[in-house]
Amino acid sequence: MGKRQPITEAPITIYMVGQMIKLCSLNPYHLVDLEELDRPLLSIMGCHNRQDIGDSAWSKINYIHTHVLDLMGKDYEKNYLVTNSLFMNTHDEVIFHQVKRMADNRGSLFLPVLLLSNNQAYHPLARELKESSYHLVLEPHKPEEVIKTILAYAQKMVDDFNAQPDLIYDEVIIDESDNPGPRAIIKNGVIEYNRRFLGDWKPKPFSLYIRNAEGNIIAGICGDYISAYTRVNWAWVNESYRGRGLGRRAMLAVEEFAHEKGCRFVQLDTMDFQAKPFYQKLGFHVVATLADWVNGHDCYILRKQI
Repeated sequence: MGKRQPITEAPITIYMVGQMIKLCSLNPYHLVDLEELDRPLLSIMGCHNRQDIGDSAWSKINYIHTHVLDLMGKDYEKNYLVTNSLFMNTHDEVIFHQVKRMADNRGSLFLPVLLLSNNQAYHPLARELKESSYHLVLEPHKPEEVIKTILAYAQKMVDDFNAQPDLIYDEVIIDESDNPGPRAIIKNGVIEYNRRFLGDWKPKPFSLYIRNAEGNIIAGICGDYISAYTRVNWAWVNESYRGRGLGRRAMLAVEEFAHEKGCRFVQLDTMDFQAKPFYQKLGFHVVATLADWVNGHDCYILRKQI
């Protein structure tokens, strides 16, 4: 047979994991070009439980890291089909991310394929695959159909890749103005991605304030709440009224408000010249410190369970 030509400039990494089907009687640890099977474009590596690497999960993970990924890293133009059996626990996720990280580092298209019977449809790895733009979940009982489906789907990935417009790699624009157009595109992109996992996730704002006898606002707190958290974004007391307990009164009102909304935590941040001791007296604990946040001043993130 002649020399295999790459299907596209971007190589393919196919990770087939689950109830293994027998493509042929191959040594599962031997790198084999699928041209020998009249199935070009791919190569195959396998990692199954064998005595020479041990039966423990971490022995298998270490084998994949030191052998399989090492081989993939030496040839960035080759297309790979990596096969693996399931542990049916979180170790599968560790191995999955190892292979995916190498695929990303290689700049290759990544196609995870999960072979599961119906009674395994809720395996944790099935959730991981949904985060991939392309993935397949197939029944393992018909080997020829599985291979045919995988190769057809791989071809679809390549076609989609080739149909994309050329990317501009050398144009990076830094805009320091408050330009609403690009900011809206970036913000909406993040919101749409997050919606897959969080639903219509949107914090609800609130304002809490205290008036004096003349009706003027002399203290207040602005923030938002969502799920388990109420967040304090701004807390303020007029200088003429400080030392009279208004800040404490306002914070206790925030806690009561948060409890009514079903929140379990109140979170805020404060600078080193602001009110960290005050919040700590109210039961808040520092959960993170951002050193040299602004002009040499540290910022503290505090949280209280209510």
